[in-house]
Amino acid sequence: MAVTVTVTESPAGRRLVPRAPRRLVPLAVAAMLVFLLFPVQRRIDGVGIVQPVFERLVIVRPEWGGMVTRVEARRFDRVEIGTPLFEFAREREYAMLVRSGGALRDDESQPLRAVEERRAARMEAVRAWIPRASSPPATGWERQIATWVRERAHTESAYERLVAMLGDGERRGGAGAGEVRAVDHAAGRRAPARDGGPFPSPAAGTIVSLWVAPRMQLGGYVVAEVMPDGTPIEVLGLVPLRAVDAVASGDVRAWVRAGKDVPASTAAAPVTRIDLGRAPVQPAEAPHLLPGLSAEEPSVLVRLRLGADVALADLGRPVPFSIALPRRPRLWTWLAGSS
Repeated sequence: MAVTVTVTESPAGRRLVPRAPRRLVPLAVAAMLVFLLFPVQRRIDGVGIVQPVFERLVIVRPEWGGMVTRVEARRFDRVEIGTPLFEFAREREYAMLVRSGGALRDDESQPLRAVEERRAARMEAVRAWIPRASSPPATGWERQIATWVRERAHTESAYERLVAMLGDGERRGGAGAGEVRAVDHAAGRRAPARDGGPFPSPAAGTIVSLWVAPRMQLGGYVVAEVMPDGTPIEVLGLVPLRAVDAVASGDVRAWVRAGKDVPASTAAAPVTRIDLGRAPVQPAEAPHLLPGLSAEEPSVLVRLRLGADVALADLGRPVPFSIALPRRPRLWTWLAGSS
């Protein structure tokens, strides 16, 4: 069928651009509507830390003061109730040998200074986030994880600082500086405390965190976390705050992305549950709250429960994950992305 195209001329005799038939306009509008309303699926990519579900961990915190003399256990060791984790001398039963030494050069004091700077930055980020995680609209598990994050930040920072200070003391006083000596009250003398009383594990399971070193002073600090048998594993990560409503819709699917640096056992584990937080995490706070995480915009915590066991060596490792959002009209995704 022939299509008639009308060509008009201007008063000056110049030919104008051909004018399309009016019946093509509805077709163009329909095509545009189909394009804008066609369902598409968005995907959120992020990075999370593989770890045991924190509510199931047994926190080991000595209730008395003392000095660690020897460490018996290591991370990922299997322990029973009563298995010695370390040996220690109780308070007032030890003394520390201190030797005077010259001031450190600037390059020698740099490691301790860097530790102090990291500690200050981390504690500042934790103090800023805790009020948000402890008040509405934060979820119940966010209020619990706020306590866990605070204690973990305090413990890890204190442990790193202790190790740096012990090295600093050795550089100042030479070999043997800071040596722990047991006090023999009956004989009225002191001797090197190579052994001490055992500190038993309060739970059976696997040691997943251990913050103990010889010459470490006990008192108020968490020293270990024990994972009981059967504890579920999850990936704790961050998703953008603007995507909260879409992820919370329930019709989403998540998985750990396979890759060269991703442990095979973790990548093969299916995600069986998604828990979404509500307390905003600012980009500058993310790496301090949980080392290994990062964010380019305000985000919230997300927990991806894994439906299979993973290798112990995978715990604590960062892994990439994806969350596929429900299919929505293309126009809706554009508007949601710009909001």
